[in-house]
Amino acid sequence: MIMKAGDLTLSLDQARRLAVCSQHLAGPRPAAGLDGMRQVLRGLRVLQVDPVNIVARNQFLVLWSRLGEFDRAGVDTLLWREHWLFERLGPPGAGRGRNRAVVGPPRHGRPAR
Repeated sequence: MIMKAGDLTLSLDQARRLAVCSQHLAGPRPAAGLDGMRQVLRGLRVLQVDPVNIVARNQFLVLWSRLGEFDRAGVDTLLWREHWLFERLGPPGAGRGRNRAVVGPPRHGRPAR
């Protein structure tokens, strides 16, 4: 099966590979530190914040699966010091109240670094 989008033609296998790589789940790891975190978050666009901490908090598992070892304080730096990320409430989840998400980079005013 061939999928078309404008002038771009991809096989199903190529489309799958593109989707996995664009989520930073395959290919070379992003740079270490805040620059790597920005690269991953720019690609993901949304990072769900989940206070449940069975293994680790969801936002940290998502970043760890893409970056490997990273400084968790970097999320706070991007969110609260640099304001590169912002937090918003989403629609009510499965009986657990409103979902929180960290979204970045902001589309208004401040350019992404």
